[in-house]
Amino acid sequence: MRRSNPAGMGARLRARLTYANAMSTIALFVALGGVSYAATQLPPGSVGTKQLRDKAVTGRKVATSTLGIRGMSQQTKTSLGAVRIRYSNAATESGSARTLFRLGGLKLEATCQRTAPGSDTNLVFYATGSQAMTLDDTFGNDSGTDPHSPGAVTAGTLRFDLPAHQRTQLGGPGPDAGHYFRNAATAIFTSSSHTIVATIIAIADGTTGHCSANGAAYLADVISN
Repeated sequence: MRRSNPAGMGARLRARLTYANAMSTIALFVALGGVSYAATQLPPGSVGTKQLRDKAVTGRKVATSTLGIRGMSQQTKTSLGAVRIRYSNAATESGSARTLFRLGGLKLEATCQRTAPGSDTNLVFYATGSQAMTLDDTFGNDSGTDPHSPGAVTAGTLRFDLPAHQRTQLGGPGPDAGHYFRNAATAIFTSSSHTIVATIIAIADGTTGHCSANGAAYLADVISN
């Protein structure tokens, strides 16, 4: 039976325990200890935006509904490329213009005008672009005496060329005193830099002398990118 030789084992161990082996072992323990500290010992509030690397937080790492749009400023919402369109105004003789939205270098305005009691109520849109644009408009119109009981719908398409920095009248519904006129349209504004899509339902009520427009507009560039 062969006896063990503790002294010999110690000699062999010392022979194998080189400087490189020792340092690699120490490095392993330091690395493991560092991970443990980072995972369990970070003091509250110690990680902020300065500690996050660029692109460290991706869409997959964000839980659904944790980034609510309600917490964003209006400027941030607009930079994301979508705006809500809300317009409601009584017709006046002057028909002062109101801005519906500014997006992608485009400003869209609306006026509601009635020159005298009993005259036509005119809802007119105006577009001004920072660049030359082309407007392609697909629409459906209906008219009658009661907006809640729509009449027959007339559909069509239009195309406008919009010069840069020029306020261009786009037209709009203009019923007489006893009728309404409704227009539902999808308008696509295209420039060399942007494509803006606006979906608007507009109505001018000649009985009440009131105009309204509701819808939304967005930058198609944001989706394509």
